This record gives sequence, structure tokens and C-alpha cells, in this order.
Amino acid sequence: MIQEHNHSAIDHLEELRKRILFSLIWVSLFSILCFCFSDILMKWMTRPIEGSVQSLYFLTPYEAFLTKMKLALIAGVVLSLPVIFAQLWAFIGPGLYPNEKKEISPLILLATVLFIGGVLFAYFMVLPFALNFFLGFRSETLAPMISIGSYVSFFSSILISFGVVFDIPVIVIGLISTGILNAAYLASQRKYIILGAFIIAAILTPTVDMITQCMLAFPLWFLFELSIVLGRAIEQKKILGYRHKNSRLSPKIPMSTKGESKQ
Repeated sequence: MIQEHNHSAIDHLEELRKRILFSLIWVSLFSILCFCFSDILMKWMTRPIEGSVQSLYFLTPYEAFLTKMKLALIAGVVLSLPVIFAQLWAFIGPGLYPNEKKEISPLILLATVLFIGGVLFAYFMVLPFALNFFLGFRSETLAPMISIGSYVSFFSSILISFGVVFDIPVIVIGLISTGILNAAYLASQRKYIILGAFIIAAILTPTVDMITQCMLAFPLWFLFELSIVLGRAIEQKKILGYRHKNSRLSPKIPMSTKGESKQ
């Protein structure tokens, strides 16, 4: 019995290794492809700051090359997200019941869409505001001279933070669907969740100002409330499904006919 359990654990680890290796291969392929178009990615990345500074600088002979590699790797990971989520689903899917598969499988697509939505929200809304705020402190004696490496770190930190935060509803809905959490409990912990949203925003944002942190904390709070609403809808759907199933399985009591004698 112990030997069979060990074999099962080894098989699962081997399967996990294959899934991770397959995902890394796709990340590598997309990263190489993105590096070939790194100049286009660099123009897209520097567009939010174009009107604020004349140019970006590299302070060491190899900084520009390493920055392009870093940008290509980040873009490769983002493009590989559908493959990564699909491999994750292929690993955990066989261990789920059919009804759990039906509930969780749409979350794979939703996670990808929400991550991209978070990145786009950060790129078009948060990043221009943050750059205008920080670069607004220039003066006659202070002029911005930003290196390409520091800008890419700032840029990628904000975009990835918002992409990850926008995926929180997927995690919450998944936990509610599997019965690990319920919407009523989450609603009762609202004040702690709001506090946690600001703490997470303070950790994830690359800056120390309250404005950028609030621009991450408030969407996180909104997504939490959205998760509660969707969680309640899922729970209500489950209750209706159980009632419908029980009504079909319950035996029907025959009606008394007119020919029966009255006692």
C-alpha cells in the first residue's frame, strides 16, 4: 500500500515536471520572438513618458542590452499565459469531479482576460498619472535624467501588479465554487479585506506615495465586492440546482381516486 502511494506521488511529480517544462519552452520561444521585436516593444513601453522627458539613458555599456532582454522575457511570460493556465488546468483537472470541472474551467479564460485587463488599465490610466505626478516635481535646479533600466523596472512593476490584482476575483470565485469559502463569510470580513487591500497595494507598488497605492487599492476593493456578488450568484445557482435535483429524485405520492372508500 505504501509502495503504491509512493508510485502515485512520483507520477504526479513527473507530470508536474512535464507541465512546467512545457510552459518554460513556450515562455522561451515567445521571449526570443519578442526580443526580435524589442525595438517595437521599447517604443510602446516609452510612449507614456515621451512628452515628459527628451530621452532615456543607459548608464553602463550593457544596460540597454539587459533591459531589452528583461522586457522580452516579461512580454514572453504575458504571451504564454494561456499556455501556462492550460497546463495548470491539465494538471489539476483530472483530480476534480465533473461538476467542479464545469465550474472551474471557464475561470482559465477569465483569468487571462482579467490579467490583460489589469495591464491595460495600468498602462492607459495609472502609468500616465503616476509619471505626471512624479515628474511634476522638476524645477530649475532639478531635471529628470532617467535610465532605461530604472524606467523598465518601474513600468513592469506597475503593469504586473495590476495584472495580478485583477486576477483576485478568479481565485475567490474558484474557492467559492469548490465550497472552501462562502460569500457570507467574505462579506463579514469586509473591514479586514479593505485593510489588506491597502497593505497589498503598499507592497506591490514600486513607489511610496499614497496616490499610486490608492489607485491599486481601490480597484482591489472593487474587485473584492464584485467577487462577493458573483459568489452569491454561484451559491444561489447551486441551491436551485440541488432543489431541482431533489425534486426529480423524490418519490411522487399517488392521488386518491374517487372510487376509493371514504373512512
